[in-house]
This record gives sequence, C-alpha cells and structure tokens, in this order.
Amino acid sequence: MARCDTVALVRAVKAAGMRCSGNYMIGYPDETEAEIGATLDMAWRHRDAGIDEADVFCVVPFPGTTLYDKAIRRGWLPADWNPDDMRWFRPIMRNVAVPAARLQAIRDAAWADLNPPAFVTVHAEAAR
Repeated sequence: MARCDTVALVRAVKAAGMRCSGNYMIGYPDETEAEIGATLDMAWRHRDAGIDEADVFCVVPFPGTTLYDKAIRRGWLPADWNPDDMRWFRPIMRNVAVPAARLQAIRDAAWADLNPPAFVTVHAEAAR
C-alpha cells in the first residue's frame, strides 16, 4: 500500500477553497511520549500546510470494542470507572505507558497551541 502525502492533501483541499480539519489520536496503552510527539509533529506539519483546526483526542476504550475488552483484562480502566466519564478530551486509562495526568497535559497544550485562539475560546467549554 502506498503512503498518502497528507501535507499535499491538506494543501490541495485548501487550494480548492474547502475547510480542512485534522483529527489526531494519542494515548494508546503502549504509546510512548516519543510516539505521541511524532503524532503531534504531523499535526504541526498539517497546521503549517493550512488546516483550519486540529482536534487532539485521547484514545477511549468504548464498551463493545476490542480495546475495551483488553482494557478490562489488563486493568487499564480504574475500578470505579463510569462509562459516562468517557470523553475524547480526557484520558481514562490507567497503568499505561504515559500516565493519565501527563497525557492530559500533553493533549491540552497541543490542542491550545495547534488551534487559532478564537477556535480555542469557542470550544474550551466542551473540552473540560
């Protein structure tokens, strides 16, 4: 399978006069900070190429998914977890490569830095 030049794709979308958003997932159970950094570097390249906003999501093990089953087996979900607390902007998994508090700080900083101030202001309440 050929790799897609996502920077060229962003530029082509913008040249066609369309909006372009990027979605980036971080916080897989075995993902290191270096790997998260590589994902965020890609987000910065996309921002420099013209994306309008970048959504940085924490990986969520939703019930019914393979990741959820694995998270239960491996103890990545806290004993008192509540499915209502599962949000893309907040890490829920514990005992994984990057601790939840650190992942939260990385996600929050990246989201704020990658996006235009007006976007951050409008969407800040949803990301709490």
